[in-house]
Amino acid sequence: MNKISDFENGDEVTYCPSHAKGDLNHKDCENGYVSDKNDKIIFVRYWHPIFKKFAEIGKGTDPEFLHKLKDEDR
Repeated sequence: MNKISDFENGDEVTYCPSHAKGDLNHKDCENGYVSDKNDKIIFVRYWHPIFKKFAEIGKGTDPEFLHKLKDEDR
């Protein structure tokens, strides 16, 4: 299980909802980067494919559903 301390600002991440069962290619997964965090939640600015830009405000996300991207994941 991921913890808040596993993530730092700027980390590239993929949000993978529980119904995707770990499939990072599932249509409901979202890519973004960590913009901030506190002791309870990670804030992620998600990529918006229609507007081709990242959200201006980070969305609070439970770290349990985040996968930190490594070079081989890109």
